[in-house]
Amino acid sequence: MLTREQILNAVDCELTKVEVPEWGGEIYIKSLSGAESEQLKEATENSDLTDAEKMAVTLAISIVDENGHPLFTRDDMVELSKKSFRVLVRLIDKFNEVNGFTQSVEDTAKNLETIQN
Repeated sequence: MLTREQILNAVDCELTKVEVPEWGGEIYIKSLSGAESEQLKEATENSDLTDAEKMAVTLAISIVDENGHPLFTRDDMVELSKKSFRVLVRLIDKFNEVNGFTQSVEDTAKNLETIQN
């Protein structure tokens, strides 16, 4: 049986490397922890956000370097939302896959609502 220490010290949030040729390289998308999913929920509950901004917030929380450290902050949301919609949707699709969401890319807004509820 696992001990408390083994469970708490287990590294269970995976990094998935994703090629983004439009950006000239690769990124990592991190599977979210419970705390990070709450941060995402809080960040996307704002009904004033556009779908592109919700995608940008999602990606800002989940895009990390090879050591799992975030590359973006909430302050980067507006600039990130200005990136190619096609690329954002593809990365959201990968985010959904990495985090166990089974809904289609077309239902990105619904995926975010799922997190919020």
